[in-house]
Amino acid sequence: MTGTLLRGLILFLLEVICEGEPTRAGPETMLHPNEQDKLVHQTSRWVLKLFNDSLPFSRAESFCRGQFSSLITLEQSEDKEETVELLRQIGFRSPVWVRDHNRSASKMVALSRQYLEFSALKFPKESHEGFARVTVSFPVLSSVSVCVRVQWNTDWNDVSTVFSYAAPVLTNEFQLRGRVDMQGHILLALIIHGKHFPYKASFANDGAWHHICVTWSRISNHWAIYVDGDRKDMGSGTDMDRDIHGDGILILGQDQDSFGGNFTEPFFGNITDLNIWNVSLETIHVRALNLCLAMIQEKFFSWNLSLINSHHVVKEVQAPLFCPAVHQQMELQGCRTLQGWSDQLPPLGWTDCSDFLPFICRSSPERHHRMEQISKSQSSQPSAFMNQLMKLSNKSQ
Repeated sequence: MTGTLLRGLILFLLEVICEGEPTRAGPETMLHPNEQDKLVHQTSRWVLKLFNDSLPFSRAESFCRGQFSSLITLEQSEDKEETVELLRQIGFRSPVWVRDHNRSASKMVALSRQYLEFSALKFPKESHEGFARVTVSFPVLSSVSVCVRVQWNTDWNDVSTVFSYAAPVLTNEFQLRGRVDMQGHILLALIIHGKHFPYKASFANDGAWHHICVTWSRISNHWAIYVDGDRKDMGSGTDMDRDIHGDGILILGQDQDSFGGNFTEPFFGNITDLNIWNVSLETIHVRALNLCLAMIQEKFFSWNLSLINSHHVVKEVQAPLFCPAVHQQMELQGCRTLQGWSDQLPPLGWTDCSDFLPFICRSSPERHHRMEQISKSQSSQPSAFMNQLMKLSNKSQ
């Protein structure tokens, strides 16, 4: 009986230890983090360990507890400053998990089924001249998100331009276009810095309204296309290591073959609810927008027809849009992140708790020193506790 209990204890301890180990998002599993995968930094009050392995939020918390430490908590301003300085010193560009000291990792949002009335722009198929210009001044953008609701004309199968942003030095600076495939689906593609990515993100050409968001960030060198709240296409590692040029012209419904003119590949249908941010939105934000929920991130441009000049064939219409919410409460599982390497992005943000991100464990200097001593002693010989366990286990056999 004693042997059974002891073996159970040993198996339980091994399970706890193994469960706490970080794993990468890919197929490989790391049983023991390598020294190059973490960086130790001591502040005036804490010892911080950065683990450059990716885990979901809850598993990152569990791993830190398994190390007799805790996931970094930014309770005071100096905690945030020291952590950001650590990330900047090593040039760490990815966001990392942080624990919200208010313990409000998830938000409960009351939603209801409803139709909302939007003022929309109608681009008629009878004329290829229709366009609308957003009359705002664009700065240099190191990150950008553009979200819009579109209703495609089902009778048009050629390439269509939802929006095109042209800069004085490059006309195809940032553009979203679509075309219809043989199966009757609309395929979307981005153009960034003149590079045309494949038509891949798709949705049904059913004449209904669809919510489309595109995001891009130079810092992460990553872009994504979302349709109706779901990420349909993404890419990274491309040759886009520069900002989007400022002082450009944003046109809805036409491709600009020259700066602000020579329009081609028109869009036919309806467009509304165009919003622009100078940050790269996370998945949780896009899903909230698709549900017609208000965003806390400040917009660079909000849908406002008084800031849009349209060709006379483009007409203003009223569009009742169904917001795909539900009667009961819906939980948006958002967890805190910290962005250390950015001059423009807000340092604190939210993202889906199931995403895989690096993380920082925090412990007191005394506890860190003690754990280092235990680690060194265990690397040379088993501890007295483990020796006793092994003796008892041998006797129980």
